[in-house]
Amino acid sequence: MNRFKLYGIGNALLDYEYLVDDSILKELEIEKGTMLLNEHEKHVKIHNLLKKKYNSQKIMPGGSVANSVYSMAKFGNKVCFAGKVSTDETGKKFISSIEEAGIYSDVCKVDSDISGECLVLITSDNERTMNTYLGSSSKLYPSDISTDLIKDSEYLLIEGYLVSSDQTLNVCKSAVEFAKKNQTKVLLTLSDPNIVKYFRDNILTLLEDKIDFIFCNELEAKYFSQTNTIKDALVTLKSFAHKVIVTLGDK
Repeated sequence: MNRFKLYGIGNALLDYEYLVDDSILKELEIEKGTMLLNEHEKHVKIHNLLKKKYNSQKIMPGGSVANSVYSMAKFGNKVCFAGKVSTDETGKKFISSIEEAGIYSDVCKVDSDISGECLVLITSDNERTMNTYLGSSSKLYPSDISTDLIKDSEYLLIEGYLVSSDQTLNVCKSAVEFAKKNQTKVLLTLSDPNIVKYFRDNILTLLEDKIDFIFCNELEAKYFSQTNTIKDALVTLKSFAHKVIVTLGDK
């Protein structure tokens, strides 16, 4: 029997949630419901603007996979999270928070750079739009991933955000290859419409052999399949995974 239900690999980010008006999205020129990657200087500028206009509702560990792992832990599953932070206060808070939630931490720490942050802008329709500074979370290497823990897990979960750089894409490839050789089921979440739109070819390199699950929303499904209907999208997605889960937002 496996020690863990799931081993998740993702960006280790500290989330700052803000309840905002739609007007701030126009001011920042951000498309609602998407994720925008920022350099540090721009990230700080936006964060300072948000602090002046709104009160932060919640500060907690985030990132696509980290959120999923956190939820699974709350349902009593034994789960593990792998990522990278810096040895700063943000990184320390990230690790202590996931450990307090009952998650086994396989998070690496580095002395350089600063830890990643995500500014989560939540509008009145409960849609979330994100501004992200990846920081040291983007410095993940294949050697940072524990093959022993992957082997001892029933599932491997990878987030689509990781395909946006060659370095973290290589981490995904290495992990998926090892998981398949050791009968660990592979799950991929496509994460964000812009990721699918601009890095579709990178995602395809992870799907050269069929995986077990793909998770996505309606727009991600259409972008990935390059079709206009969910029915057609499902046909395409099913050729890459044994099971496909498509969320439909307010539907």
